[in-house]
Amino acid sequence: YDNMYSDGLMPNSNLNKNTFSLKSNFDLTDRLHATVYSTLTIQNTRGRNTTDYSDNTMTGFRQWWQTNVDVKALEKAYFNNRDKGSEYLYGNVTWNRNSSTDQTPAYWNNPYFQAYENYSSDQRNRSFSYAQVRYDVSKNFNILGKVSYDRTSLSIENRLAVGSLAQTFGASGKNVSSGYARQDITRSETNYDIMGNYNFNITDDINVSGVVGANIRRNSYNSIYASTEGGLVVPGIYSLANSAQSPLAATENFYTTQTNGLYATASFDFYKIFYLDATWRIDNSSTLPRNNNVYNYPSITGALIMSEIIKAPWLSFWKLRANYAEVGGTADPYLLNNYYSTNGIFNGNNGNVTIFSTQTNLANADLKPQRAKEYEFGTEFSFFKNRLTFDFAYYNSKTSNQILGALPVSSGSGYTSIAVNAGQINNEGYEVQLGGSPIKTKDFTWDINVNWAKNQNKVVSLADGIDNQLLASYQGGVSMNARVGQAWGTLVGSDYVYLNGQKVVDPTTGRYLIQNNQIIGNATPDWTAGIRNSFSYKGISLSFLIDIRHGGDIFSNDMYYGLATGLYAETAVGNNRENGVVNPGVNPDGSTNTTVTINPSSFGSQDGYSVMPSKRFVYDGSYIKLREASIGYTIPKKVLNGNFIKDAKISLVGRNLWIIQKNLPYADPENMIGGGLNSYGYSVGSMPTTRQIGVNVTFKF
Repeated sequence: YDNMYSDGLMPNSNLNKNTFSLKSNFDLTDRLHATVYSTLTIQNTRGRNTTDYSDNTMTGFRQWWQTNVDVKALEKAYFNNRDKGSEYLYGNVTWNRNSSTDQTPAYWNNPYFQAYENYSSDQRNRSFSYAQVRYDVSKNFNILGKVSYDRTSLSIENRLAVGSLAQTFGASGKNVSSGYARQDITRSETNYDIMGNYNFNITDDINVSGVVGANIRRNSYNSIYASTEGGLVVPGIYSLANSAQSPLAATENFYTTQTNGLYATASFDFYKIFYLDATWRIDNSSTLPRNNNVYNYPSITGALIMSEIIKAPWLSFWKLRANYAEVGGTADPYLLNNYYSTNGIFNGNNGNVTIFSTQTNLANADLKPQRAKEYEFGTEFSFFKNRLTFDFAYYNSKTSNQILGALPVSSGSGYTSIAVNAGQINNEGYEVQLGGSPIKTKDFTWDINVNWAKNQNKVVSLADGIDNQLLASYQGGVSMNARVGQAWGTLVGSDYVYLNGQKVVDPTTGRYLIQNNQIIGNATPDWTAGIRNSFSYKGISLSFLIDIRHGGDIFSNDMYYGLATGLYAETAVGNNRENGVVNPGVNPDGSTNTTVTINPSSFGSQDGYSVMPSKRFVYDGSYIKLREASIGYTIPKKVLNGNFIKDAKISLVGRNLWIIQKNLPYADPENMIGGGLNSYGYSVGSMPTTRQIGVNVTFKF
């Protein structure tokens, strides 16, 4: 059993998670063995901070906040007025009211009202269980049968309290000042496996082992979403029945998919010098067309232990390895045939008529499995009785026939996107690890390990006639794309106009000239690295890890707006709000710019979104961090001698302790707005990064 309770950074936010686990092993006979395992996780979360732009309290703090406002005064204003009814907006006394006579919020709710009234909550229950039976036919062969079941249920509730700033909400997306929405999602995966495990000595020096088996995997998904319409009738009652208007029909989504697979592996050991591993799998997928729903993928790996051939006192170990693998992939559900969605009921003269609409994504009944092919070469060294180690790998992969579920097309076709097999993306990279023990004595040891990795990718092709795929859209007209001829993650937006490499300034306004739809960066980092040092002296141990990322551009939406509103200190340097600035650059004729920016006291006239291109707010996402550190003490065994405790250690551990260097102002370059594509190249309203410090006590009996 495990329990974790955590308070969030924001008021009225917490997480409570309970985990129960049980595992039992049974020897039914000398040859028949069974294992049963089950775990259940129950998690309740309240007050997750909204990500992205709208309703994100941190966006207000980072972009629009009035710096002379006392946050604690807003706290008092909320708690003193939340029970006084509509006259005081149920506590939504905000810092940016519409006017002196209109106290309703113009753009932002009181942050405490937002936290305590407009909070979201979710309950997540996950159970995972498996049961397996193994029969030992002989000492060299056994048969294993296994069934596993993984189920997750998630219930999400969103609240918009009476008195809130009107905003788009709910299924219709209308502007309302109150509302309630909930979504229930259930996912499950069931696996049935039968496999035979073998291990034979062909000769005294040659061994073969492996697995032959079959798998059936069934995945199901079920979700339902519903919301109130027109606001809430009674404040504080969050129920679909409290809707001011008739709610729209619930949005429901359901699918079940199945993949049937056969697989086999074989591992050969020749004289403990040469190793050869081979795998093969064939899958049949229910989400692909019947004539294209079977795909197979092999792999082969070879390793040669050179240190068994070359004997030298300084060489502890040396291995050469090579690998080739292919991987097949299937499609998401509902991409083969068009379907219809209900849009409510029309009340006509002839009675009620249910309205249906077609999808805007064109299905494709001719989809094929996607394919990835990769080869890798590498070597491992260990010298001087393992005092020095080295590992190097080079890989190259090509992904083709990618299944793009929604490739944008002209809306003149009647659709906005299409499902296609398209494109090829190439990746190649290098991975290096270097380890050593510079000092190793009876009482003192220093170990150091360094790793470095670089990946280069290129979008070779997309669909015929298409050279750009939109991956994500950000505020400020910036987007992340897969563009032919470029690395994946190309950032596109407005840029400066350049003349001989210098920025061009409009001589009448003193502001930069701007051109749209330009490549302004790429979200993919150039390389990453890590350095771990570990020291031990008698019973005392100390270790720390440095993480490094070089490159990877980030568009900062916070700076895009915050430099226009005057929130940040650099907007007031040298009285430029009163006197204006002379922007570095040249005039269109090539002469040096000397024009002072016009209207310096006007809102956003010096910097920010209204006068600068998006390129101005793209920053290098490099960083150096003290990722982990720990110090511990192991109690000497002689102290524990005669005790039932065999080993005892206490450690002070910490994580995310220090951002040593970064280029993105006022935010953590790793702290993006969410998972998936939103994890790359976009910083907006992120929460402050937290340090984690704890004590670890270990006993062995």
